[in-house]
Amino acid sequence: MAETKTEKLRISLAKPLTFDAVTKSKFMSPQDLCKLANNLFKSVFTDYVGCGININTPANNAGTVQYASVDGLIRDVPQNAYYMNLFFQDTGITADPDAGQYNALNLLHGATSNAGSGNGRLAAAFDSFVEIRSNPRQYSLTNEAKELLEDFMFKDPFQNKLSKDFWVSHVSEYHQNTSYFGTSKPSVHVKVNAIDINKVVNHIYAKLVDGTFVDENDDPVEYMTTFFVPPVFGRAGSDLIVKIDQLDRNTFRNFVDGMYSGNIMSNSYIPAR
Repeated sequence: MAETKTEKLRISLAKPLTFDAVTKSKFMSPQDLCKLANNLFKSVFTDYVGCGININTPANNAGTVQYASVDGLIRDVPQNAYYMNLFFQDTGITADPDAGQYNALNLLHGATSNAGSGNGRLAAAFDSFVEIRSNPRQYSLTNEAKELLEDFMFKDPFQNKLSKDFWVSHVSEYHQNTSYFGTSKPSVHVKVNAIDINKVVNHIYAKLVDGTFVDENDDPVEYMTTFFVPPVFGRAGSDLIVKIDQLDRNTFRNFVDGMYSGNIMSNSYIPAR
């Protein structure tokens, strides 16, 4: 007697709900996002040289743990959140604020700038070396840079002015020695971490009008980024993809304000009625 095959039981709605989407989305690589961020910050800072993206975990912060809290996490950045690092290097170019450009770096140790030639140059180089060894930081951020970058930082939304300790925690330097007229002169990069990627994206794709981001039609918008590993379509790979969502700001805010805030994790649930 032939075996009778029965169709697998499945759940399928006869009339699925309409998906009333309130967002537009696009995808890009983290490298492409960094290129967009480079265009933004390079247009403002003469000494800006690039950016990178990191995730706030103790393992990923291993190289900068001295600027992190005791648990190895970057201060002010939520754990497991992606954040951006901005890099600056002294170019010697004087910015023109009237043209909308600024210097981000302020030289703290300027002994070499007065160096002459011969023994005077060597003495100045030695004095600079001693000064750098006793106080490893050569640069601070200018007041203009702090004011401009404040809008991009992870921070308490009720904290209007960022303290000196905040910038000490989020600005670091690393040195590379290069030959300079027979002496070794450090080449310094300055890194600013705790940059909120959502804030960067909002500044790239929207304009700021009276404190609110708006689109090309002057409608309030908000952008949010998500990082994820794509499904493998017939090939191996684990590269990240960045998903950027454009939200109608008023619709999104109304949704957030009306959200159910109860716990539905673990053994809690929403009762069926």
